[in-house]
Amino acid sequence: MHTTTLAQVEKQIKGEALSADEKKKLEDTTNGWKFGGIGGVTFNQAGFKNWAAGGTNSFSLLFNMRFNADYKKNNHLLQMWAAAEYGLQFTKGDQYKLRKNADRWEIFTKYGYRIHKPLYFAAYADLRSQFSNSYNYTDTAKYVISRAAAPLIFEGALGLDYVPNKYFSLFFSPLAAKVTYVAANDIAALNSFGNIFPSKVKKEFGADVIATYKQEFWKQNIYFR
Repeated sequence: MHTTTLAQVEKQIKGEALSADEKKKLEDTTNGWKFGGIGGVTFNQAGFKNWAAGGTNSFSLLFNMRFNADYKKNNHLLQMWAAAEYGLQFTKGDQYKLRKNADRWEIFTKYGYRIHKPLYFAAYADLRSQFSNSYNYTDTAKYVISRAAAPLIFEGALGLDYVPNKYFSLFFSPLAAKVTYVAANDIAALNSFGNIFPSKVKKEFGADVIATYKQEFWKQNIYFR
């Protein structure tokens, strides 16, 4: 397996090279914002020779990227990120040689207003779907089971966010909603995503808990989330 990962840091300046005034000026310039991003390409190959039944020669490519923007100043806390991945697999001897094995995009936003340190009154919204058609494969044919925006899933919640430090947060909402919308008629008619055709929508309500931990190690070369 060969993995290539690319990342970019917009600007880095060693702290000891700056005077107190220069540090203050740099802080004012960023104005509470912090940006980051990472992208990667993963290549996998499986080769079999003189192998018993069950092994198939194949190779696959997976593309993924993630961008985030965080804002924290005074009583305001804003977290946003967007992520996407797309993967293809080629299998030797398969009737459908090229198949998709990953397909997803997602956009997330959470805003909080501090009511008592370290507690925030917060709300979040999340939107996700896919880029292209997904199929169910049989020995004789393939059938579309989902498309771009079919389904399109929206989640939102209103609650409290406990943020004791920059590494950990715990969000709890007693009032959360999830809406699944199936834009394509042929996919909606399958009733695969909870809708009852001719309706294209499924609505769900409940509670929500999100725990997040993130930290950088070894001079920001390794990022754990």
